[in-house]
Amino acid sequence: MTAPYSQSLHTSLSQLPHEQLLQLIWNLAMQQPPLYEALARHCAGQPMEREPVAAAQLRQQIDQVFAYLATVSAYDYEDDYDDEYEYEEITALLQQVGAKERRERPELLWYLIERANLAFAEATLATVQIELAIAQYVQLVSELCPSLPERKPHIEKLVSSLDWELMGHGRILVTTRRGLETLAGYPLLIDLLKGHPAQSIREWVAHYYRQLGRDDAYLTYRRAHLHHEFQYLDLAQFWQQRGDTRQYLATLESWLTLGVPPEPPSVVLQMLEAHYAQQQNQVELLRILLCEAQWYGVTLALYQRIKPLAIAQEQWQEVRHQLLSLAKGGAEIETLSRIYIYEAQEEDAIALLDHPQCYESTTVFIADGIKQKYPQQAIVIYKKLIQAYLDRKNREGYAIAAEYAQALKHIYLNILNSPEPWRDYLLQLKERYGQKRSFCDEFKDL
Repeated sequence: MTAPYSQSLHTSLSQLPHEQLLQLIWNLAMQQPPLYEALARHCAGQPMEREPVAAAQLRQQIDQVFAYLATVSAYDYEDDYDDEYEYEEITALLQQVGAKERRERPELLWYLIERANLAFAEATLATVQIELAIAQYVQLVSELCPSLPERKPHIEKLVSSLDWELMGHGRILVTTRRGLETLAGYPLLIDLLKGHPAQSIREWVAHYYRQLGRDDAYLTYRRAHLHHEFQYLDLAQFWQQRGDTRQYLATLESWLTLGVPPEPPSVVLQMLEAHYAQQQNQVELLRILLCEAQWYGVTLALYQRIKPLAIAQEQWQEVRHQLLSLAKGGAEIETLSRIYIYEAQEEDAIALLDHPQCYESTTVFIADGIKQKYPQQAIVIYKKLIQAYLDRKNREGYAIAAEYAQALKHIYLNILNSPEPWRDYLLQLKERYGQKRSFCDEFKDL
């Protein structure tokens, strides 16, 4: 707006009678919740009481508020955004809904919840007040509709909302589930949800069977929906709570027969490992640890756990070959280097230096591991590393080169007891790089 128009508007407003100006501001505030809240904060610091509006007008205000919120993110809306942030616009709407007759509120609340889904479905926004709206909706329905037939339409609405994108935000799904359990109860929810397309929702059914104590129905349902590890764990827990160790172990072992490990380390493997270790069943414990090595790779710690078990069962040569094959097949060069040094097989460790995936950290580990038995090979390794960092010709490179030079010095002085070669080597470096101040700073303590 240009300056002349602004000045003209200002003049016109200043000439309006006080009551007329107040009425104009009030009408605008009733139509625009953000303006209302801004005025409320400015005038008193607290929301002002408003006269109840007609349901149709309130729906229109709900549309306006969520149309606005759909255009902004919580990060733009509030600098100190967090998961508990509340939108004052929605608070104003909930206050207005609360001012309506009790029998009008559920429909208005559900309208607000639906609009929230449309507005927030694609955005990551705080949901505190939407959760509150769902909880209020459930509470009103439970009070106004004492019989199950009366509640049925509301229950169906909540069930239909389980597919909404909004359910992925905050604790909205948890709040909705709690509301369904309050209104419908477990038996009805079993009928409504056992055919739900979402696996995560169908899992509620197994829980409801267990809560009802319907063990036969639970077992039938669980066995018909037994595809993922968490489902096997659920069934194993069922048997464990009943003290049936045989069925508990059989359930966990049946998961292993699928032969497809999940992304993270398997909880089933951890539980079986703990059980067989507690029972001191070395045969089964060895089998489980080997399965862990096959699924998730070999580590030195795992290798060290497996070794005494395999030796006790006179299987070490075969098992060791299997572990090394797994490590080589997975190109686990660092693990192989640690195993070779642990087993004092320095020659095999040295051979790894030519592998394309033998990175610097592994190279340094090998040099440190072989220095007692093969100091000359370790010296060659450290000199190559030192030169590589000196060639960078910057302070960082000189600093790292000095660290490796300290290791080299230790080999000459403490292992070979040969200070002369060390002094000659250091003198050569100073002659070549001594004009560099940063080199002198980093190598002064050598």
